[in-house]
Amino acid sequence: MPDRPPTPLERRDHEQEDPTRLCRTAIPILAPREYYERVGDVNNVVFSCGAIMEDGETVKIYYGAADTAICLGTAQLGELMQFCSIGEGNH
Repeated sequence: MPDRPPTPLERRDHEQEDPTRLCRTAIPILAPREYYERVGDVNNVVFSCGAIMEDGETVKIYYGAADTAICLGTAQLGELMQFCSIGEGNH
């Protein structure tokens, strides 16, 4: 498969006041870096498969990598929320 630009995981939300407008993070939450995220059936792509809250502060994010693997990343809720607010207002 030919190389393609990386497809990162970003937070995207519709604006409350105008649902036709989309907000997103200024920088990706997760971008393909590891070999298994960069090489596979679809190169250079990561995508969310779901997330669960564990112990009230740890978020487990399940994600697909290169359409070949299912992976797990973790983040602290406070840090994730702060990170996501960095891009608020970007359209």
